[in-house]
Amino acid sequence: MGSFKASKMVYEDGTEFGRYTVIPNNVLDRIAEIDLTNDEKKVLFRIIRNTVGYETTKNGTSVRKLSADFPLEYLVEKTGVSGRKVETILKRLEKRRIIERRGDTITFSHSLELWHPNDEIAEEEEKHWKELHEPKS
Repeated sequence: MGSFKASKMVYEDGTEFGRYTVIPNNVLDRIAEIDLTNDEKKVLFRIIRNTVGYETTKNGTSVRKLSADFPLEYLVEKTGVSGRKVETILKRLEKRRIIERRGDTITFSHSLELWHPNDEIAEEEEKHWKELHEPKS
């Protein structure tokens, strides 16, 4: 079984950086198009770093993760955002279809076209869904 070696990033001027995270251009473009606070971006980029940005090899093939376990304490430590605020951010990112959660497991949604660009659109969709599916009194 072969071992995985992280690539080194070197700029034209010879400046070297250590390991790096590859984020697809369409993901970066979509993040730039939607309304996110700085703290939301911190949490989202940490999720991306540990899912899409995490690379390993299986049988010589590069494999990227779709989900990972994110205990609240981990996100607080890695982002510097308070626990209560991280929890609120996770709920908002989930409501906007940017992530999916099951307990501590978070899946980064790679269906970028389903992401809601702001809270108002997410709330409109939720209201519309309730009107269609909840019994009338």
